[in-house]
Amino acid sequence: MYNFFVNQLSHSQLPPLQQRAPSSPTRVAYYLWHFPIPSETFIQREIQALQNAGLSLQVFADAPEAVQLFDYQAQPLMQQTHYLLPWNSQRLSQYRRRFFSNNPLLYLNLFLYTLGHRYSGYKNFQEDLRIFQTAIYLAGCLQDQHIHHLHSPWANVTAFIALLASRLAGIPYSVQARASADLYRTTARHALAEKFNNAKFILTNSQFNRSFIELYLNPRANVPIHVIYEGLDLSQFTPREKSQPANPIRILCVARLIEEKGVVYLLHALKLLQDARCSFHCEIVGAPDTPTSTYYQELQSLYRQLELQNCVTFLGALPFNAVLKKYDCADIFVLPSIPAKSGGRDVTPNALTEAMAMQLAVVSTNLSGIPEIVEDKVSGILVPPKNSQALAQALGELIADPDLRKRLGQNARARVEERFDITKNILPVLELFKGKRARDSAFQPNQ
Repeated sequence: MYNFFVNQLSHSQLPPLQQRAPSSPTRVAYYLWHFPIPSETFIQREIQALQNAGLSLQVFADAPEAVQLFDYQAQPLMQQTHYLLPWNSQRLSQYRRRFFSNNPLLYLNLFLYTLGHRYSGYKNFQEDLRIFQTAIYLAGCLQDQHIHHLHSPWANVTAFIALLASRLAGIPYSVQARASADLYRTTARHALAEKFNNAKFILTNSQFNRSFIELYLNPRANVPIHVIYEGLDLSQFTPREKSQPANPIRILCVARLIEEKGVVYLLHALKLLQDARCSFHCEIVGAPDTPTSTYYQELQSLYRQLELQNCVTFLGALPFNAVLKKYDCADIFVLPSIPAKSGGRDVTPNALTEAMAMQLAVVSTNLSGIPEIVEDKVSGILVPPKNSQALAQALGELIADPDLRKRLGQNARARVEERFDITKNILPVLELFKGKRARDSAFQPNQ
């Protein structure tokens, strides 16, 4: 009966925005599921850069995550964040009454819209109620803080909640689409058309993503897409001059232990290097989504089977300041990204630009938006995905040639300074939030 009812509502339209006239200056809110998250330092940098540039920006999130991995930069952000959970039941009741009495037709329309749309892989009536009530609670908090614009830094289910909350609060909404978790995994592609076509504008981090987003946009919606590369605070990344090559050569991989990072292919490549008697030691920084994940168990089994214990070390997840020290000690960085069975894939992996900023010679794959970061044979080496032989060959070249490592590392740093300096890349984002027309920071592929 529930599924029948949902099917009947699936074509229900979102009511038009009944926008309140904003006062000046513009007050912006970011809404996320969890914040801060150690693996999402790029969002922390973006928020800090916007605040440093003078934008009145507040963060709303359901809860923090992995507090034990927070460093000195994440702690202040946590203290400034408005956490929604656990809900204050009295405030939720007040917000319900406020929004229903202000506009009962809008309130009911949004509830029916929630019932009629599949916003995630998990959906039933109880989840619909939770999603709608989260939107109510968020909208009430936004009004209490006199927010004028709501932004969702991911195009996942939080964007659907942000969309509902923006309509209740009477403020415009924008969305940012980045990577596997909100675009490419088949489990993530829910209500993308609704999230995109009802936005004031869309931000994304690569030309590769733009083409994918356009598949979901109705031309009549006239929603602009802005390609703006995520940036680094380059003052945090100071490469150290290495007086002489390390022995063994130190290889670093910073990646969550999930399929799309391609660590299986890295282990096979390292085995080839071991068999060729290359002198190296590889450290892998990152953790699985869950310690019991099938992929992680298979990865550990392969590690033992290949007998790599003497030349490969898994370090688990580390706070950012510890990762920065690992970049500083490394000679080569590798990230063998692949397209996963789920559809997931890296687009512009943050760890890759961080390693390049530390003047490391990098090896990655010619997948998705990675060629927008690395110029093959100029600022790094790109190999085909899922090709351990090519990966081993590239790593072997770099192990054997210190001059090549130095040249690629210097070019990598220059590339990051040119394209991924957050002090430059944040300016068009700032203009958008202030209601101005912004230029994209991304370069065209032929530049």
